[in-house]
Formats: sequence, structure tokens, C-alpha cells
Amino acid sequence: MFKERTDRLTKRLALMNQRYAGLDKRRGFEVEGFKNDVKLLKQQLKDVEKQLYKVTLNFGGNDEVNILRG
Repeated sequence: MFKERTDRLTKRLALMNQRYAGLDKRRGFEVEGFKNDVKLLKQQLKDVEKQLYKVTLNFGGNDEVNILRG
């Protein structure tokens, strides 16, 4: 009787440990994905800032030329 119960509890414990390991692995992948998303968004923001700076310089330069001509 106790042997059967011990075996069932042992199997249940092994299953729970396996599930926990799977959840822990999935959580690790989730954190890694989040970090990669943040890294990509930072790079995209830098690219947009560079483009905005270039556009601002182009418009600013044209205004100064137009003022000198006018």
C-alpha cells in the first residue's frame, strides 16, 4: 500500500519537476526575446533620429539660402 503511494508520489514529483523546468526554460526565452526587442527598438529609434537630423539640416539649409536670395 505504501509502496504504491510512494511510487505515485514519485511519478507526480518527477512530472512536476519536468513541468517546472519547461516553464523556466520558456521564461528564459521570453526574457531573451524581450531584450532583443528592446535592442531592435533602440536601433530603430537611433535610425529615425539620424533621418530626422538629416531632414532638419536639409530644410534649415534651404531656408537660409532662400533668405539670402530674397
